[in-house]
Amino acid sequence: MKRKYIFLYAVLLAMLTALAACSDKDDRGIRTELSLYAPQYTLGNNEGDSVQIAIVTEGKALSTVRIPYRLSSVNGAKLNEDFTLSDSAFTLQEGDSVAYLTITRKKVEAQKSFLLTLMPVEGVKLGALNYIQVDLMGANVYTFLDPTDMLALSKDYTIRLETALGERYSYTKQTRLAVEVDPSSTAVPGEHFRFANDRAQAVFKAGQSDGVVSLQFLKLEKGKDHIVLRLADSNKLVGGNNPTIDIRIVGPSDFAGTWEFVGVGNKKWWTDSWSMDTDLIVDGNSADRIKLEGTPETGYNFTPMLTGKLKNYFVAACRAPFKGERENYFQEAGGRPPKISLAEYEFETINVAFSETDTNNRKALVGLRFIRDEKKQRLLEMSIYDFEPTETNWNGLMEMMKYSASEPPYFLDGPIRIHWKLVQ
Repeated sequence: MKRKYIFLYAVLLAMLTALAACSDKDDRGIRTELSLYAPQYTLGNNEGDSVQIAIVTEGKALSTVRIPYRLSSVNGAKLNEDFTLSDSAFTLQEGDSVAYLTITRKKVEAQKSFLLTLMPVEGVKLGALNYIQVDLMGANVYTFLDPTDMLALSKDYTIRLETALGERYSYTKQTRLAVEVDPSSTAVPGEHFRFANDRAQAVFKAGQSDGVVSLQFLKLEKGKDHIVLRLADSNKLVGGNNPTIDIRIVGPSDFAGTWEFVGVGNKKWWTDSWSMDTDLIVDGNSADRIKLEGTPETGYNFTPMLTGKLKNYFVAACRAPFKGERENYFQEAGGRPPKISLAEYEFETINVAFSETDTNNRKALVGLRFIRDEKKQRLLEMSIYDFEPTETNWNGLMEMMKYSASEPPYFLDGPIRIHWKLVQ
């Protein structure tokens, strides 16, 4: 029995010795243990942008070794089309602990990604981080704030810039981007409309993500009244939610005529929403009239014939040149208010104090547009937002308005809308 135990002990000892020998042999075969440095890299969205990816070792490499890799596209990224790599393998020199490859951007389109996976090499032990994801940032995005709009006399149309990730994007200095008239347009540049300063460009001020393209009316012609704009491909931007804007030419509204006072169109809104009484500064009757003589483009000669409190604002006959179009939120609609377009004129003699006893005469901006009442009768709506009332209640409201408007007009978010009907 004793000899049997001695024999078994000898066999077990021989097996352990053989295993140790094998282990020593395997360890001697591993010269380098390495892994990728970081799990994810991002490559910029400008042609020529580059990023270095690294492999690192636990210690110094015992000999020079090349570590190949395999690429696999996540969503269409193609080698030598979207990006290039500086070598087909990492080269880790003897005595070094890090090696690099450079990825360089070529074509810039939508957001794309690819995986880079290290391949096994004799004498190299791969660590846990043996693959990475490289994200190729998509091109910056432009979008028109509104997909459709109108052109009366002149107007600015807003374009917003964002990164591929949806963050605001801007240029460090004022930049002009080329604008193209889409082939689907029916209006002809130079005949039905023109770009401001005859430059088909959108202007972005330094540090601003919103820019504008400005148009001016020339002629209204049936069947040739649609302008479709987009940014040119040369800008290396991709279109977002609204890559084009369809602008309908409506031409200027002619406000010339003699107009009779109807009332304050948003009197109830002022009472319900602000607890403000418009009668404190505005009233009138059918005998109150105004006369506008001139043209939409050049402006009007304005003559007030008023007996009510409006005479405290429109204190004298004056010139009212056209200043441009203004988009104004129609707060009276409630909820998310729609935007309305106003033809804005600068009345040259206005008492912005809106008072019989206090005087503060200066130029003031007034918005005009046509509307229809419940009986489908056309009315002139005059939006009064450029005033500085001295009446106690209204003056207190103005001081509150100044928190959102640092300079006149203070009442853009809450105009008093006066309605007039044409005297036949």
